[in-house]
Amino acid sequence: MFKQFILLLLIIIFTYILLFKNKENMENLENKQRKRMALILFGISYKPDVHDWNTVDYNESYENYNEKIINFFKNKGYDIDIFLSTNKINSVIRNDLIEKYKPIELIENENNGNKLLSKHIKFVNGIKSVLNYSEKYKIDYDLVMLTRFDINVNDDFDNIDTSKINLVSTLEKTNYIDDNIYILPFNKLESFYDILIKHIPSFGYNYHYIFNLLKTISKIHFIKNEPGKYVHELSFFSLNKSIKLKRNNIQEYIYN
Repeated sequence: MFKQFILLLLIIIFTYILLFKNKENMENLENKQRKRMALILFGISYKPDVHDWNTVDYNESYENYNEKIINFFKNKGYDIDIFLSTNKINSVIRNDLIEKYKPIELIENENNGNKLLSKHIKFVNGIKSVLNYSEKYKIDYDLVMLTRFDINVNDDFDNIDTSKINLVSTLEKTNYIDDNIYILPFNKLESFYDILIKHIPSFGYNYHYIFNLLKTISKIHFIKNEPGKYVHELSFFSLNKSIKLKRNNIQEYIYN
């Protein structure tokens, strides 16, 4: 009787071990099958201003980003790490950004008199944050997306090519590109960073002119190409500003 009890106990223990191992293996397989994405939000996140056209508020895009970016890519099998690179902000805004986006890192950058340079600094510091984090924790991302804090995405990202640098569209001039959304494979990110550091000063820090530079490191895919249009006329996304503004005011705004 005692031997039968021991045998039954061993069978139960062995069965439990097999079930536990099988569950562990399934979880490991599921984790391996999921992809990983770094989302970088760059630029001015919050800037109240007496002039309506120069007001920026990340809250106006938060729900849209949750639906159109974060949840969209999660449903496509991506785990998402968020990195924020923005202007100097007070503690209330900082804490709210952290509460909403739960970023891996939030970098605050000083603005200066050159708005294009200020934007460039936020942009490359966001990229550097991802590269440093990836190196430190041995994380090999599949995809990287960069966008500003304050647009509304109108369409889905079904038409992207994860093997190429994805831009939204060319604009009103030949080789003049939209610079509000970039999606690229992680293995292109360091090369992207390098060409920006080395060459963007010669373009006056104007990212609209880097199309030919980008083609030196990757093929380019346009998500929804609408050549001949100005930025505020593109249908894939909309700026959180009135399109009735004068063009020079819009240009002033989009450089932040």
